[in-house]
Amino acid sequence: MCNSRFGHPWEEREAGGEVTDSTWRKRCGQELRIDGGRVLATSSQNGVFAPQQLYCVQCISINTQQLSEFVGSYWRFMSTAYLFRIDGAKDNDDFFAAMRTSVSHGYAGVDFRVGAAGWIPDLVKVVVEKSSDRCSLTLIELEATESVALISCRKYLPENSTDILNAFSDYLDRVIRQCRSTADPREHEFFRLKSVLSQIEHVTVTTAGALRSSTCFVEELPLIDQPTLVAQPRPVREEKAQPERIFRGLLRLSAQEANALARCVMIIDAIIRNRDHSSATTRTWLGRARTQPLKVLLIENCDIHPALRAFVLERQRRGATLDFEIMLSELIDIWSVALERSVDLERSRNLVSGYYPVASAIKAHDHMAAVFETARKHVGEEAI
Repeated sequence: MCNSRFGHPWEEREAGGEVTDSTWRKRCGQELRIDGGRVLATSSQNGVFAPQQLYCVQCISINTQQLSEFVGSYWRFMSTAYLFRIDGAKDNDDFFAAMRTSVSHGYAGVDFRVGAAGWIPDLVKVVVEKSSDRCSLTLIELEATESVALISCRKYLPENSTDILNAFSDYLDRVIRQCRSTADPREHEFFRLKSVLSQIEHVTVTTAGALRSSTCFVEELPLIDQPTLVAQPRPVREEKAQPERIFRGLLRLSAQEANALARCVMIIDAIIRNRDHSSATTRTWLGRARTQPLKVLLIENCDIHPALRAFVLERQRRGATLDFEIMLSELIDIWSVALERSVDLERSRNLVSGYYPVASAIKAHDHMAAVFETARKHVGEEAI
């Protein structure tokens, strides 16, 4: 019978070790192989695995911390994973901390942008396979809900993979310089990663959406310019399917929901009134009361549109109880004047309701040029 504690990670032993923890059974099964409740692995002779040999994890019961260390050692032998935190929002702290335990190296603190629009992903994960000349780079977007996570990650699909890899190489240069300036011992590892990326033949670029409450991706897709790759579809969960939210009547909104709805209204208004020309970031464009089109109109006409004025100008980032019908009628009055024709009530309702999930996924550092481009499609489809 073997000792309950691990020996050397690649010490040859007899097969055995009943796996009693179903969570670790699943994880171990992905990396090692499970057969009849027993952990099957291989020992190593000078770094070469011998499939016919078996490794005993533990004989009677299993300690999940020990098994975690074993699985981590085995996986690191087969590949090296890097996790880079790009967006430093506090909401991302728990997700980054949870994923950090499953990768070999992590880093945070240097800016990285994707594409002409300057998208900033929350995280970037790179996995270098040691058994073959392959590597994967995944742009990760974190959101509070699944529907918003799907929208947020899919914006990367039309981006050019080569441009992303070139931008990431420049990003690694900045990371290396930062490590050097602070005597960070990770400098050598990131320099090695840059060298590997410059020589490797196959780099897969994907985009993934995840919930902040879970480290599992809700969806991971290859970029459009990689048609030979097979997308990893998100699992079907019919019990969680929700109909599109249509705004009607009295709404009770959290602060986050109210902010998203106000953002939605201001963006749509700018497009309808042909004020959709800005190269600023979303934070800057929305925050300038003297230049943001809808805010300017409400300030200059302080005696009209009271519901809209209270919601857009006076709410001060709090939650809100909103009579959506009154606010919508005030928006329609503004849009009818701008378009010099009557604007349909239900089409306007559908436009705001339909664009709201997209507006919810917009981040403070997103550039308005790209935001407007997406919003114009929604306005055009509704043809109000």
